[in-house]
Amino acid sequence: RDTAFVIGLLVLAKWSVGEIGPGGTRCDEVVRRSGLDCRFIAHVGPRAVAAPGATGLIEHSDGLIGLSACLNGPVCAPLLGGDEGLARKNAAEFQEIFGRENFFMEVMDHGLAEQDQVRDQLLHIGRELGIPAVGTNDCHYLKKEDSHPHELMLCLQTGKTRSDPNRMKFDTDQLYVKST
Repeated sequence: RDTAFVIGLLVLAKWSVGEIGPGGTRCDEVVRRSGLDCRFIAHVGPRAVAAPGATGLIEHSDGLIGLSACLNGPVCAPLLGGDEGLARKNAAEFQEIFGRENFFMEVMDHGLAEQDQVRDQLLHIGRELGIPAVGTNDCHYLKKEDSHPHELMLCLQTGKTRSDPNRMKFDTDQLYVKST
């Protein structure tokens, strides 16, 4: 299977860490045995796992929910590269891995041109394959006004200055917790 674009795949467990899931296995054991290089990114309700790789995911997908992820995910990244066929193939494969009722197209709006560029194609592929959409919000800080301090924190963490054109930065100030 082609996993070149599985950089930001989001996987949600239907049960919590330490809780017994399908086959009498604990959630953290499924993650460990799946071969995923994971880290927990949420600590409320079902645990969310950021999964940079898909090795072993097929064998251990029971009890997991997959989302197509952000712009670096297995569906959006090929779309940004102009390869709708690969995006469709990846979406179909993850739908098969997680099951029809456990894979969703993740749609975000952080004011990024790239998100606008892929949104219609993402939703079109989802309709074609019967993959429902879910709206999410990438959160790196609590309030909009925390954008600047977050930018400074990234500079400190990466040893760069704000004047460095090659520093890590986000092209939006919309990565805060929003209400519906």
